[in-house]
This record gives sequence, structure tokens and C-alpha cells, in this order.
Amino acid sequence: MKLRSAKRYKVFLRYLLSYVLVLLIPFSLGIGAFYRMSVDLESNLMNDTLGMLDNRVMLLDQRFRELSDFVSQLSLDNRIQEFLSK
Repeated sequence: MKLRSAKRYKVFLRYLLSYVLVLLIPFSLGIGAFYRMSVDLESNLMNDTLGMLDNRVMLLDQRFRELSDFVSQLSLDNRIQEFLSK
């Protein structure tokens, strides 16, 4: 009787191990794909954010140059100089 239950236990363990291995293979592939996707997503997000930031910096530099040109034009205008001297 004891020999029979030990044999059943070994068969049970063999089936359990095979099912666990069958489940582990797709699970590990899914984890690998998820990790690679998250790394790619983070990289793309950083590149896009840095690109937008560079565009904003160039836009602000252009606006500051325009403001500097406007101030230069105002400082050369005789009517403004007369107004400020009063």
C-alpha cells in the first residue's frame, strides 16, 4: 500500500513539474518582452522630452533676441529719448 502511494506521488510530481515548466516558459518570455518594451518606452520618452525642451529653448532665445532688438530700436528713437529727458 505504501509503495503504491509513493508511486502516485512520483507521478504527481512529474506532472506538476511538467505543467510548471510549461507555464514558466511563456511567463519568462512575457517578462523579458515587458522589460524590453519598458526600456524602449523610457528611451523614446526621454528623447521626445529633450527634443521638445530644445525647441522651447530655441524659441525663448529667439524671443529674447527680438526683445533685445526692440529695446535697441527704442533706445535709438529720438522721440523716446526726448520723453525720457523731460
